[in-house]
Amino acid sequence: MSDVRRPPVPPREPGPAPPADRNEGAPVTSSSRPAHTIPGSVPETRSRRAVLGAAALTAAGALALPAAAHAAPAGRGHGDGHGGGHGHGPGRGHGPGHGHGHGTRGRFLTEDLATGGDGVFPNYRIPALVQLNNGDILAAYDGRPTGTDSPGPNSVLQRRSTDGGVTWGEQTVIEQGKEGEEKEGYSDPSYVYDRITGTLFNFHVFSKDTGFFDSGYGNDDADRRVQSTTVSVSTDDGRTWTSKRLTKVTKPEDVRGMFATSGAGIQLTRGRHRGRLVQQYIGQWRDESFRSYSVYSDDHGRTWTMGEPVGIAMDENKVVELSDGTLMLNSRIHAGGTARFVALSRDGGESWSEPVLDATLTDPRNNASVIAMNPGARKRSAKAKELLFSNSNSANERVNGSIRYSYDDGETWPVVKSYQAGDHAYSQLAALEDGTFGVLFEGEDSNQIVFGRFDRAWLNPFRLHVRTTRATVDAGGSVELRVRIRNDDERALPAGTASASLPTGWEAESVHLPALRPGHSASLRLSVSAPADVDPGTVLGDVTVEAGDFSLRGDLVVSVRG
Repeated sequence: MSDVRRPPVPPREPGPAPPADRNEGAPVTSSSRPAHTIPGSVPETRSRRAVLGAAALTAAGALALPAAAHAAPAGRGHGDGHGGGHGHGPGRGHGPGHGHGHGTRGRFLTEDLATGGDGVFPNYRIPALVQLNNGDILAAYDGRPTGTDSPGPNSVLQRRSTDGGVTWGEQTVIEQGKEGEEKEGYSDPSYVYDRITGTLFNFHVFSKDTGFFDSGYGNDDADRRVQSTTVSVSTDDGRTWTSKRLTKVTKPEDVRGMFATSGAGIQLTRGRHRGRLVQQYIGQWRDESFRSYSVYSDDHGRTWTMGEPVGIAMDENKVVELSDGTLMLNSRIHAGGTARFVALSRDGGESWSEPVLDATLTDPRNNASVIAMNPGARKRSAKAKELLFSNSNSANERVNGSIRYSYDDGETWPVVKSYQAGDHAYSQLAALEDGTFGVLFEGEDSNQIVFGRFDRAWLNPFRLHVRTTRATVDAGGSVELRVRIRNDDERALPAGTASASLPTGWEAESVHLPALRPGHSASLRLSVSAPADVDPGTVLGDVTVEAGDFSLRGDLVVSVRG
């Protein structure tokens, strides 16, 4: 990852992929340990991302990997939040250290916004999140009367906070579903906010008799066999809405099912497409491939255009603007692997580079979120390169909600911190005007919508570059890892220890890491031992660093000889 030049080339024509069940909402199985094994040999390259990308692109379903930013209101500051609060005990499903109050002060605070069985809806799912120019935070999600995805008669709901996410108003309706023979359903919301005009968009599914997998071809919204797409539009900060169909734009004749992927899209802030609105979609083509694409507007949402599709085994995906104006797509894998696809666009989402797998981002095939940490930061500045990523950090289950931090436009992710140890499914991040951050996520049994707040002090990021560490070992043998660490931060890194995190049965020594001044590096050697019964293949793990209050990591790739 850290040593790879990202490909600027446009995508090739995607080929067919085998059909696969989406298995929406179901956990996969057993262990949640992020370190994992890839059977078989892996070509020697300089990046974990590049190692996995080539094979995954042509056969994502066969790859045995166990394992949108919105800009903050203009003119607002971005520092740490403050204030008091009180914690709540276990049993709420959010783990230790959570609380409620007017500020974060190094804590992760939560508010339950909706819980299934509350007498209104038996099931709530699919979070979307945005903060408006006036400071209001809006949270949208599905209310599902039958507990099913489309074509259930679902409604898109919304709650509003006017005090930075501390308290929330009553639940309102953006789009109301309808039961009966002529049923209608609305689901999977995603906000896109035009900060220039103040217009707010909420993209979502419009279903009648079919859903994503059994939709008819074509884009006639009057055809009840065709799954459609709707965008609701508000010019009064989400208090009232009008709606229009976008099916003819977003669903070509050779696409069966498609939908806007939930959470949030973005408005571009840099380059020749500055001001463009971008929302990500996923579609299933006649050849059974699953391709991602952008739908964008250059006239403040009056008209929309579909970009070129990319990939063959893509799924729900998000987009973030990088420090130089390049867009980065980050996608769930449709089937077969448990990492994330990444692609780049240098034309504002009109076309994309060939997707590669970023195996650092362990994922159980789940919707995730990636945002700019400092929206509006100066182009190519250090602050503009900082990203946040949230997902269920597990190879096999929808658990362990975590935030990752990158200081180099997503090339490396040296910090990861868990905020939800138990059940955790979809999530959406937002950078808030007071310098704190919000994450709206699905909690217990994927039937609970929870808003979490945290600040920089809670995340405790540090700019540490750990070069991808590689080694080869025999089953039952030992190998000495050569670890190279560089302090890219403006602060000194305290003395500490370095070790390795690998699957159960592996052993790793812990070695001393000297204090590092800014810009200084250290070379370390530490020994790891493989279990005697380990299968040949490639094992992915972490180099771990504990230094003062900092817990940091880098990529580790160990090849086990056959």
